[in-house]
Amino acid sequence: MASEKLRRNGGGITARSRNSTEVSPQDHRNTTEVSPQDLINNLTSAQLKIIEIIKSDASISVSSVAEQSGIPKRTVEFNVIKLKELEILARKGGAKKGYWVVKV
Repeated sequence: MASEKLRRNGGGITARSRNSTEVSPQDHRNTTEVSPQDLINNLTSAQLKIIEIIKSDASISVSSVAEQSGIPKRTVEFNVIKLKELEILARKGGAKKGYWVVKV
């Protein structure tokens, strides 16, 4: 999966692939990188709760996050994928002995 960079373009936030070869004139106008605070302000309450739980225990499993948060496991999995795409969350190591890294 290609790494993604978030950019604020006009009024919306878009994800752009670093490997993208398509460049339009609009890509260079009014484009700035999104600050970590802007990212946090745009997260859902479920995503914020997931981050809070992971910050308290970096080796926690998705199942345990779901249990502690009261959020369905599939919803936690979906939000973890989104947080990884936003480069807010990363998993280092394997499922058993790995740990989470929160980047904001």
